[in-house]
Amino acid sequence: MFFSTCWHECQCITTNIWEMQRVVKTFQDPQRFSCFLVTNPCSQIAVDTALRYWGCAAQAGVYVAGALYPKLATDTAPLASTIEEGFSPLRISGIPFLSFESPPDWDEVIRRMSQQTKDVLDGRSQAKPIPPPVTFDQSARTVTLFLPGFNKSDVKLSQVCVCVCVCVCL
Repeated sequence: MFFSTCWHECQCITTNIWEMQRVVKTFQDPQRFSCFLVTNPCSQIAVDTALRYWGCAAQAGVYVAGALYPKLATDTAPLASTIEEGFSPLRISGIPFLSFESPPDWDEVIRRMSQQTKDVLDGRSQAKPIPPPVTFDQSARTVTLFLPGFNKSDVKLSQVCVCVCVCVCL
């Protein structure tokens, strides 16, 4: 009796692990899931935060398809070129300003979007490929990390021994 209960618990754990792996694969597949960074180019804190979120998403293996910023009434061309440098190689575009004083008319919002914004929201193509978050070069004995928004001092590397857990019921 005890063995069968234990076996059932081990099967549940195994099933949950397989289910979690399926969910992780979904988040890592850009054809099924994409996320976008939204920032305010007028605020350096907002830009830095969006870059940090991009780095966190890269660590988790989540595909970031692009970055968006609200178009302001004033000319945003200098702001757009500044954040394009920081968010490269992501595609970046401005989105129409939305007031949430009343529910937005989403059909009107989409009509007001530029073709560039619609292309960014499509999320399937990048101007340049996005580097993988971790690259191992065995011949040079190096590890290269792509973690936007992180400084070198923010990243600590260490060697870890990977152990396999086995469910043992006594």
